[in-house]
Amino acid sequence: MQKKGDKSSVIMPEAQFRAIGRALADPHRFAILQQVAAAAGMACASLQEHAVLSPATISHHTSDLMISYWSA
Repeated sequence: MQKKGDKSSVIMPEAQFRAIGRALADPHRFAILQQVAAAAGMACASLQEHAVLSPATISHHTSDLMISYWSA
């Protein structure tokens, strides 16, 4: 956590930055990430995307989000 006035920055490899950008470019993945970030914890079955996507597709999207974050 940064302190007020701290001008340090986080260094991220370009490949990881691009992977995250590609993952978030999909509107369904972005909506999933928003819902998960807004909750303290959330089961996949609780995601609102279930109205338009199958559970398998949601699983694929969440996997892509995790891979893009952890890739380096």
